[in-house]
Amino acid sequence: MGTVDREAYKQLLPDNIADEWVEKIDTRGLYIASGFLKGTFWIVFCLPIIEMAWVLSKGGKRALVWNLGIILFVLGGSWTKWFTAIFWNGMYISYLQIARNFNLDVWLSTILAEQYQIDGEDGIGWRALEVNYMVSRGLVWIVNSVEWICLAAIFSFTFVSVFQWRKTDETSFGAKWNALGLFIGLLAVVEFIGEIVGFEGYRVAWIFVVLYAALNRLLLIPIWIIILGFQLPNACTKEVDTLFDENNNNSELQLSEQPQQPERRRSEFSIDDDDDTPAGPTSPPAAAFTANELVDSQKSS
Repeated sequence: MGTVDREAYKQLLPDNIADEWVEKIDTRGLYIASGFLKGTFWIVFCLPIIEMAWVLSKGGKRALVWNLGIILFVLGGSWTKWFTAIFWNGMYISYLQIARNFNLDVWLSTILAEQYQIDGEDGIGWRALEVNYMVSRGLVWIVNSVEWICLAAIFSFTFVSVFQWRKTDETSFGAKWNALGLFIGLLAVVEFIGEIVGFEGYRVAWIFVVLYAALNRLLLIPIWIIILGFQLPNACTKEVDTLFDENNNNSELQLSEQPQQPERRRSEFSIDDDDDTPAGPTSPPAAAFTANELVDSQKSS
């Protein structure tokens, strides 16, 4: 946008505003679809990131601060993006309906038009529509900038969590992939600053905002997610194997800690089959000797 166009835009000339809204009406489908596609990106982005944070936390056992932060920021970014997409698309459709169906050319009566020396159409309706559109767009613009803060936090926390993970396992997540995530997080911070500066200094920062957004959304983030898709199944498999080994070790430890039963003292009298000792006594009982003595005494008498 050149200097002349910007100065003309500041004058809120009704003819220029009407021409712009005719163009917006013609391209309304593409503009509305782009808003919902941005929200869909966050849904697609949200699912693998939450699974990755769960794996990195080892089921909630390590680095809870970083991994819980990843989950909170990805959920917050998804909710914010969908809220602004639905909110803004609803307002945008309303503006389009007003521009198409309502009288925005002549609002002043003939007496007032002659009083203010206005010939023909006053265009007050177009000016009011454009002012309301700028206010609404500024509100959504600031809310959309939170998206880049969420992305910066997600990629920064992921870098720290993966860096700690690689101290014990260097095969699940790559170092270059992790460094790429940190680079994307830094670009997201630059994008946030560009959004704010672009709101104040439109000509200076808008080109950088467009370039950084295209580089992040169309190239770097898709590459990062694709590489994550190849790495995440391997990390999940290792996590399951680790949990299984820990459960086996715990069970073996519990068995080893159980007190051993003392060996029972073998009885002197055994009834085992391989016992060589006779089952009964080797000598007759004392009662037998008494009976024999009585018989012998009677015979002698």
